[in-house]
Amino acid sequence: MNAASLAWIEDALRESLKQVPHGGAAVAALDGYRSFVATDQRSPDQPVCESTPFHICSCSKMFVAAAFSRLVEEGVARWDEPAMRVIPEFRLSDESLTKKVTFRDLAGMRVGLTREGVAEWGFRQEVPKEARLERARHMRLSGRFRADFNYSNLCYIALGLATERLSNRSLNELMLEAIFEPAGMGDSLSSGFGSPPPPGCAEPHMPIDGAARRVAELTGPNSEGSARVYLSARDAVKWMEWLIAADRAPDGQAQQALATIMSPQTAIGAADLRQAPEGGETAYGMGFVITNFAGGRLLSHGGGGRGWRHMIALLPERQLGVTLMVAAESPLVDGIALDLLDRMAGLPSRRWAERFAEHAIRIAHADHKKINQVFPVGGRAGRAIDDLLGDYSNPVTGSVRVYREHDEIRFQPLDAPIFNGRLRPLGGNVHTINFDEMALAPQPLDPLFRVKAARYSGGAVMRTSYFGDLRLSS
Repeated sequence: MNAASLAWIEDALRESLKQVPHGGAAVAALDGYRSFVATDQRSPDQPVCESTPFHICSCSKMFVAAAFSRLVEEGVARWDEPAMRVIPEFRLSDESLTKKVTFRDLAGMRVGLTREGVAEWGFRQEVPKEARLERARHMRLSGRFRADFNYSNLCYIALGLATERLSNRSLNELMLEAIFEPAGMGDSLSSGFGSPPPPGCAEPHMPIDGAARRVAELTGPNSEGSARVYLSARDAVKWMEWLIAADRAPDGQAQQALATIMSPQTAIGAADLRQAPEGGETAYGMGFVITNFAGGRLLSHGGGGRGWRHMIALLPERQLGVTLMVAAESPLVDGIALDLLDRMAGLPSRRWAERFAEHAIRIAHADHKKINQVFPVGGRAGRAIDDLLGDYSNPVTGSVRVYREHDEIRFQPLDAPIFNGRLRPLGGNVHTINFDEMALAPQPLDPLFRVKAARYSGGAVMRTSYFGDLRLSS
């Protein structure tokens, strides 16, 4: 392929990422029959080239939807089949809704689950997917069933597990057969239990002490389905070619099935800049956000975790696509991908990276304000944490041990050990958590983790901003 007209992307990538401390980056660009791949290597011990696989986090969802669509094509599964027949572990707090949940509901993110709690993110990595899904029945529903868009990792973990059971194969085996091998994607895989990450893959990095430092991968194998696909830049070109071909001219059952996942399923009300950069009607397909952009449709999905940020964005009518994968957690990445798309489309700069960064700051400040209202620092002193040492629990988080170790008060969620840390007083009876895990070193846009002790007629309660209300075990 002649990539001469896209060569500017390499300099644009490196210039855009100057303000992002990262451990390596790769971009894949597609313009009709032309493609271009570029990398930006920062760390001498983290080589990055066009064949380096990146863990693409939530961008994995489009691959899981595509794998399930293959089963639909083969007549093995139906989108509108009740899910509980295949995954009885996945139940909602409202049993009548549990019986109605279909695979389309899972893929379209229209079940209504909240994103709060360790079942959504932070659960012990070695625990089977089934045990993680069982926590869903204790989680509150924050949206109307089939009416509201509610993003949930558990929906796609459930969809991935159902795909394995219906196909009698692992997700990785099915993706190899249905996607990776037919598309010529030789570097990619889905990493779950029994399928380790590929050798030579990129590793997550976080800005710590003024430099990008390698950190642990916190999204483990029981997140497969919602995450855990590894994708290289050269494979990203082939994936985008497949998607655009399926969207433009589905000439067979396989492509028609793939086109289905790029069709609107659930309207996203009050979509923000990240979902609808230009505003207007926006919907979630199956692993894709669908909105208007540059006079046509934008099909996209972002993905991130501690030490990662990625964006896959397609303009199918223009046959343009960008996949940007960065070993860093930064809101700039999504905007940089759209800036590249704008330039490829011949549009003037709309400063998406700058606008995404500003938006992320506003969102974080608003979230911090809400947390501080519930956990006011410096308020009237209440019951001291030291007086409420013991074992606490709730059905979603599981058990949390609060204990004294030398001169520290330790916070230890047994089902989410990445959150082990030291309680540090902020004022009154409000504490924050200084986490032991280096990957959780505090960043300016992080959510606030707050803990305060209280005592009600029902007994002692540890109120938290992420783990819910934890009651003292009798």
